[in-house]
Amino acid sequence: MKITEIVVIKPYQVTLRWSNDEIRTNDLAYLLTTYPTLQDTQTFLQASIKDGALAWENVQIEVKLASQILSLPLVLDKQVLYQESVLVGKVQESLITV
Repeated sequence: MKITEIVVIKPYQVTLRWSNDEIRTNDLAYLLTTYPTLQDTQTFLQASIKDGALAWENVQIEVKLASQILSLPLVLDKQVLYQESVLVGKVQESLITV
């Protein structure tokens, strides 16, 4: 399952279209303590889709790999996002039914 479109994004909440044509919403306010950079509304609103997952290219996280520390964009696990989301509708023949 992957994200195909950001339908609506507002501070700390996203509504996403998935590859199964479901429209699902996530409340992401819980991320603000782990990633304080996302507290800035303009930063949060710059989310994008990267390889079918929700990402913030403008938010860098450090990942330790062996003896190296890499700086990578924040990318949320799409499976976890799907499991934590709430179904709000399904796309049928180019129409969204809610």
